[in-house]
Amino acid sequence: MKKDEFISTVQKLINLAFRYWKPLALGFAIALVVTLALLGWNHYRHQQELEASTLLSPALKEFHTPVTQPGETPSDDERPNEPPLTSEEEKYRQVLSSLQQVIDRYPRSHSAAQARYYQGICYLHLNQYENAIKAFEMSFKKSSDRLIKGLSLMNLAYSYEATGNYQKAAELYHDHFKALSRVASEDVVLLDLGKYYEKSHQEKEAMAQYQKIIDEFPESPYKNEAEDRLGTLKATSQ
Repeated sequence: MKKDEFISTVQKLINLAFRYWKPLALGFAIALVVTLALLGWNHYRHQQELEASTLLSPALKEFHTPVTQPGETPSDDERPNEPPLTSEEEKYRQVLSSLQQVIDRYPRSHSAAQARYYQGICYLHLNQYENAIKAFEMSFKKSSDRLIKGLSLMNLAYSYEATGNYQKAAELYHDHFKALSRVASEDVVLLDLGKYYEKSHQEKEAMAQYQKIIDEFPESPYKNEAEDRLGTLKATSQ
């Protein structure tokens, strides 16, 4: 009986396959096309990421290459076959140009997001804070890397601080506390947030951050500074 039921079921499936072979073949063809398209797209993205990384690598090496001081002889492995860099400004301007090539050619790559971050750092070294703000904002928006996003936010707040916009810096730290805590310890983030509040004349909010360090991080190396700042703010408020 069981053997007869099995044979009957198989026969029904064969009949159904013959009856609906066209829809089945069409569905199989669609699935095959989609699979091949996904494989092709993944291969293309991998190739793009590889090429972007290859282009970014010398730019980062140039970024970390020290400037040759008068009377010094640069090492052979720093910038082979190229004249030595003699000033910080020259160095960061050249790095900016190299980083922009990565962004222009591979705008959606992970390397482009990293390049935008380093552009911001270059602009900070050049004291071009408005350009730094734009670069860090783009890096934060475009990057999917948590580390890059957190570092971009931290340096974005520093750029706003450099322009005197302490309120904006405080808002960034307040709104993105978790993201910043991934690249720095919470007590450090709280201390910076307190300082930004303090500079923007929001003494009550600043005292709350310092008090939080004292209460929640009793072993923090920044506890003494938090206590000093809190004591000063309490004295001036009275």
